[in-house]
Amino acid sequence: MTKSPTITTPSQPAQTKVERLYKAGLNSLLAMGLARAVLVATIVSILLSLLVCGTAIYVTMPQTMLEEWVYFAIITPAVVSPLVSLVIFKMAYELAETRAALANAASTDHLTGLANRRQFLESAQRDVALARRRQSPAALVMMDIDHFKALNDRFGHAGGDAVLVAISAACNARLRQTDLLCRWGGEEFIVLLPMCGLEDAVRVAENLRRTVENTQVDGIDTVITMSLGATEITLEEPLDNAIAKADEQLYRAKAAGRNQVQPPLGLLASPA
Repeated sequence: MTKSPTITTPSQPAQTKVERLYKAGLNSLLAMGLARAVLVATIVSILLSLLVCGTAIYVTMPQTMLEEWVYFAIITPAVVSPLVSLVIFKMAYELAETRAALANAASTDHLTGLANRRQFLESAQRDVALARRRQSPAALVMMDIDHFKALNDRFGHAGGDAVLVAISAACNARLRQTDLLCRWGGEEFIVLLPMCGLEDAVRVAENLRRTVENTQVDGIDTVITMSLGATEITLEEPLDNAIAKADEQLYRAKAAGRNQVQPPLGLLASPA
């Protein structure tokens, strides 16, 4: 079982209104697409050129006729601005794509495509805080593939990777869009279940257990099973405490014989 980390949230530097407006404007331009962004930049450049040139000429040479300067004020930015804007926006698009790829790589498990531990902790903190404000339940399910080392030894690491990918896809397909499935590490996974109490979380866990047991993986001629531990996140406790409790329930499932959910649903039912 993995040891649950202490969760820390990095502080973000405060942004000025000018910085926020600048970023909002740049994002709006990037959202338009390259061609439209260049067109908008060109139109803005022409308008600014007319304003600056017109003001300067009115102040310094008020006798100058409009037709003597207006064409130059329009033609110059109309020629120069598209070329300059094209280069700048192309670089901005490439930078934005690179940053998006880096952000995705930092938050996604490269093998399964699931959220990684870092992304899970960041998202779970927000979701749990929202659940507490709404006084709504939330739960965690910790999952671990049984005898995964034996699978690796028998079918090789490529076979083990195929199992991880297949199990991840099968489990993710059984969850709601609001649920968050994460590869916690190695063959271990964790699920955050918003709007879900302990009894419902155990039912979800049992559905996942059956899903894994019925999942067929190409090249793997053995039944794959998974042990699961479920717990409800109380309003008072920190998230890392809830993760530790789910991990403890997972350990009990392993100790009790694997391929099961702890706590069992039967123990949660109210007496008749």
